[in-house]
Amino acid sequence: MRRTVFIGLIVLLAATPSFGQRLLSRWVAPNVPFLLVNPQSGATTTFGPTLAPAFTYPFLEAFDAARQRLYFVSGSGVQLESFDLRTGNIAVIPGPTRLYDAVEYDSLTDRIIAVVTMFPVPVVSIDPASGAATPIATVNTTAIRFGVSAIDVPGRRFFFLTGNAPDEITTVNLATQNVTSVPMPSAARAFFEYDPVTGGVLSAPGSDPNPSIFVIDPATGSQTVLFTGAWPAAAVPSVSVSAFDPSTRRLYFVGVDSNTFPFQQTIVTADLTAQTVVAHDVGPGALSFLELAPVPVPAMGGPLLAALGAALAFIVLYALRARV
Repeated sequence: MRRTVFIGLIVLLAATPSFGQRLLSRWVAPNVPFLLVNPQSGATTTFGPTLAPAFTYPFLEAFDAARQRLYFVSGSGVQLESFDLRTGNIAVIPGPTRLYDAVEYDSLTDRIIAVVTMFPVPVVSIDPASGAATPIATVNTTAIRFGVSAIDVPGRRFFFLTGNAPDEITTVNLATQNVTSVPMPSAARAFFEYDPVTGGVLSAPGSDPNPSIFVIDPATGSQTVLFTGAWPAAAVPSVSVSAFDPSTRRLYFVGVDSNTFPFQQTIVTADLTAQTVVAHDVGPGALSFLELAPVPVPAMGGPLLAALGAALAFIVLYALRARV
């Protein structure tokens, strides 16, 4: 009987899917739900409610991992909204509408750091509960790269891409409100991700046939190439869509497979430790953002856990019956 129970458990566990890392995203299109993207295969699973009637403004979102809450800009880039992954609820954040160029979530203060579209450029801190905005700093620049930003929460630094020939990395100290901008070598930068190991900002050259992963020193603007490696043709960085997992040193971003027609968008995984890059097609649509997200139990884990519990209960009851 014990052998029967053991074999039953083995079969059950073998049949249980292994989710691993999933990335939260959404197509750039009206009236579509959110997605969970498997970076190991490119497979996508619809998740959560449909956003109607507007669509998520591409590349502008911030994620509160502790509360499993996504903040995003909708409509024509002027309205902040929130999506609770645990409940599936979408809510409009009150307050005046504004045009935004970048948003990041500050977990230390539970506020949204945002770059407002105007010149000189205001950087503000927004209370997601009330929508009230508090000025942090004003940046004198002639250009902003839309959607390219990163945040160093423990170090109280917010980074975004400014300037025009050459590009500049602008750092706003959230504690002191000091602003510094330094030029960088000429290159198109597809995204920014903060790296706590190096203390710099990760990036890759956008639309470059010979791409690489490099880290930018925000104090000097100097760039250090981490690796170029064997780079698949389907992994050319295309837009300001990325996510970084510091615990695994894996950088995820969106690429374009130029070997297909129409061009297929890919999900790219760059392992900074193993120095490898792999890409998987996700389809002809455009992904508007990427965020690290575990599978929410209420929305997706519930049925799986229920099935697992029912199967285990059956095995236990069968074992007890056999002993009677």
